[in-house]
Amino acid sequence: VTALINYLYNHFSKHANSGDFRMATYNMAAITISKDHKDGPKKTGTMCKNKWLKKTYNAIETYQNQSGVHWDNNHGTNIMGDAAKIVWDAYISENGNKTLKPFYNRGWENYEKIQKILPHSGAQGGN
Repeated sequence: VTALINYLYNHFSKHANSGDFRMATYNMAAITISKDHKDGPKKTGTMCKNKWLKKTYNAIETYQNQSGVHWDNNHGTNIMGDAAKIVWDAYISENGNKTLKPFYNRGWENYEKIQKILPHSGAQGGN
C-alpha cells in the first residue's frame, strides 16, 4: 500500500479532474510496484485502482470535521476516557464509519501524502 501511495504521490499531477487517477497511471503504478514487490499475485492497474484509499481519507476528513472530536497523525482519534469511548463506539457502529475503526489509537502514516494528492477532496456527505 505504501509503495502505491508513494507512486501516486509522485505522479499526482496526472490525476483526472474528478480527483481520481487515469487508468494509465494505475497501470504504470502496477509495473513500478511489481519490480520491488514480487510476493502475491501479479500486480495490475485494476488491482492498484481497487486498493486506492480515498475512502479512508474521506472517512478521516468527515470525522475530523465534526465538532468536539480529535484527530492527529500520531494517535488517530486518540479516544481517552469512558465518555469518549461511548461516543466512539456509537460512531463506529454506523455502517459508513467502520472504515475508521483501525484508527482508535493510532494515526495513518499515509494521511499527509493523500491529503496533498487530494487537496480539494474534503469530507463527503453522510449516508
